[in-house]
Amino acid sequence: MSNKQRRWPVIEDLDAEEREAFEDFLAGSQMPINQDGTQGYYQHDYERFKRHQQRNKD
Repeated sequence: MSNKQRRWPVIEDLDAEEREAFEDFLAGSQMPINQDGTQGYYQHDYERFKRHQQRNKD
């Protein structure tokens, strides 16, 4: 859901299970806030999270 007030993808747009795991992964990291007040995330952090999940899956 892209919006002019949203520069960053929104964590709430992820499904609940993935969002919880991603938030745990990001614990202590800086996360951006969009102009509309939603909690965003950096795309490079999400890509790093997905790689981490893939490595731990095997």
